[in-house]
Amino acid sequence: MQFSGQLKSKIITPRTSLVETYKILFGSQLINENDLEDSHESERSQISSIHSNSSQNEREKAVSQLQLKIEPFFISLSKQKDLYDKYNINSNVETFKLTPFGSAMFGGYDKNSDIDVLLQSFDYLLSREEFFSKFAVYLRSEHVQANIQQEIPYAQIPIIKFEFMSKQFDLLYCSMLPPQNQTQKRQLEDDEFYQNMENVVNEKCNILSFRGWSNCHYIYKKIRDKECYSWCLKIIKTWAKQRGIYGFNFGYLNGISLIIMLAKADQLIFKDITSNNVSSEKILGLNESFVGDEDVIYSFSQQISKKLDVRVQETIFRFFEIFSNWDYKDPIFIQELPDWHLDQDLYFVASKEIFPVITPEKPYKCTTHQMTAGAKKQIVNELQRAQNLCTLIQKRDVIQNLIKQQYEPENNEELYERNSDLRHIRKESYDLDILNDFAQITWKELFNPYQFFNENGTFVQIEVLTEVYSDKQPLSQGKKGKALASRVKVAQTLHHEYKGLYESRFKLFQSFLQLHLGIDDIQIFADCID
Repeated sequence: MQFSGQLKSKIITPRTSLVETYKILFGSQLINENDLEDSHESERSQISSIHSNSSQNEREKAVSQLQLKIEPFFISLSKQKDLYDKYNINSNVETFKLTPFGSAMFGGYDKNSDIDVLLQSFDYLLSREEFFSKFAVYLRSEHVQANIQQEIPYAQIPIIKFEFMSKQFDLLYCSMLPPQNQTQKRQLEDDEFYQNMENVVNEKCNILSFRGWSNCHYIYKKIRDKECYSWCLKIIKTWAKQRGIYGFNFGYLNGISLIIMLAKADQLIFKDITSNNVSSEKILGLNESFVGDEDVIYSFSQQISKKLDVRVQETIFRFFEIFSNWDYKDPIFIQELPDWHLDQDLYFVASKEIFPVITPEKPYKCTTHQMTAGAKKQIVNELQRAQNLCTLIQKRDVIQNLIKQQYEPENNEELYERNSDLRHIRKESYDLDILNDFAQITWKELFNPYQFFNENGTFVQIEVLTEVYSDKQPLSQGKKGKALASRVKVAQTLHHEYKGLYESRFKLFQSFLQLHLGIDDIQIFADCID
């Protein structure tokens, strides 16, 4: 993600909030300026109410148009296969459902984010094989005019990647059993049928596709402050991308792993509020202690009443504090369990991972199962770096007081008595120039791009080129430009289509170096791969 040139001229000072810093750096087109205003009357429980920006409208429009474009396909299939008569289904009921999920469900996207969509339909109407044959052909047809970039039929979760209305889609398919009784038929009419796991065809690919959506839905319902969560997810994703630790294929964090980690932080913050053993002032900046449910509800409502940028900043503080000190032998898992070792399914999945971030619903799945030791080391280092930055920002007032007492010695005694953080610090123990540098730290430091080539003196650079050759006769000057543009488009399509092949070869090369040269700390710089 690049900085917005339009907003570079805005000045970021030590007093600029995290949300405002994010907006300055990454563009006003991403989030409406009015969203920063804290409106207590607004309905915070609906994420859509806080994303009235053009990027969201374009995404919603693309999904709606895709739904309209593929509807004739399913109507035609239904007539061909006599599905309505065979299963006695009301012909007015939709026989497919298109549901966005992933980061879009939580508002944690930018204008370049893919749109994850789950397509559900009856198994006898559209089989898994037909999804990659008939349906893929229909997507390419003039009725839809989607640009299919990749089909992955034999993956653990089969998927079609394509571009439609200038938006990138990742489309998963889930086969559903047709309704067998009157109860299921009523569910179908009430739009409940597609949300029931019991109606999914019992095959691994279907279950995993369905769980992609249902896990996000489960987490979404657990989030207490959805407005704050949405902003925090944007910030955390951008931080991970800027620092070179975002990219599932090379063992780094991805969208669902960050969703779970942030949800875990949200869960622990609320747990800390309800605990008498933890200072509420430390956790949320509140002064009252909690005794009884009424006090908990009151204190949490006090937290929600804070301005948005304050709530976001406090949550980000806690996120980095939690995960920079996390024991990664334990899974990051948002289900409440007395001892995760006692859950055999969870233990089987989590015990063999080096950085286990586990989905909440069975069958459990580790969202970071491709992580390597080198990637884990880099991620932990970046979490610690971010935590150090947050600590400095939290202590900025203390640092400024130290500077102040240097220039106003007559107020030293009063200042030291008033501020407990200064009582054990002697004047000779710090350097004023360093303190001045610390006092000028801003939230911009969090998003500084990772300087791979400065940090790594030894590296292997691999370039992959795609070229399209033509056997045709030489063209005139006018036609040559059109032919060149056509060849470039074909080359881009082929390059993207074989991206998975390139990435798999990079990982094999990484494994080779680890196995034969004994180099464990190998880092793939994912930002260079487009």
